[in-house]
Amino acid sequence: MSNILLVFAKSPEPGKVKTRIGMTVGMEKAAKIYSELLEKTLQEIKNKSFWKNIIYITPDSNTEYFAHYNIDIKIQQGNELGSKLINSFNEANLLNPEKIIVIGSDCPELTNIDIKKAFCALESSPAIIGPTFDGGFYLFGLNTKYIDKIKEIFNTEIKWSTDIVFEQIKNICDKINLPLYILDKKNDIDTENDWVSYLQKP
Repeated sequence: MSNILLVFAKSPEPGKVKTRIGMTVGMEKAAKIYSELLEKTLQEIKNKSFWKNIIYITPDSNTEYFAHYNIDIKIQQGNELGSKLINSFNEANLLNPEKIIVIGSDCPELTNIDIKKAFCALESSPAIIGPTFDGGFYLFGLNTKYIDKIKEIFNTEIKWSTDIVFEQIKNICDKINLPLYILDKKNDIDTENDWVSYLQKP
């Protein structure tokens, strides 16, 4: 398969997912919210003719939860998000794809069509990113001709879970002369307000 989509996810267990939401609505409800977000993501990625799906779950996730989705499951390897992304890209590259994209599971605005367009953009762009309104990103992709750059892109200097992650990645790509295609901003769901705003959208 020339295209591979990586989905970083967790099994929706109370106290382990969306804890910022859980601080205001309770961990049980936060887990249900994450479960809904994850389910929507896994429905959107069904496109077996265009890309191969691989779910990368945290080591403490319940593998059984994902079994019925009939999607390849791998365990995230690394101490922090940067090393986990580097390792997953390098592992996926062993399957000899032309393009690799990674997404999370908490951006309900991201659609199947968006992902397909992102893969198409990687035909002419070395790298692609979808920024979020809170300064992070909901999608990152790389044409594997440039896989050797992945370690530089997700280096240890990135301050994960802050509002400067997107800017840091953009600056890194500028520094290493890697053209970066920037998608439209989208909202991800990190707080109760994010969730309420999403539900209120027409």
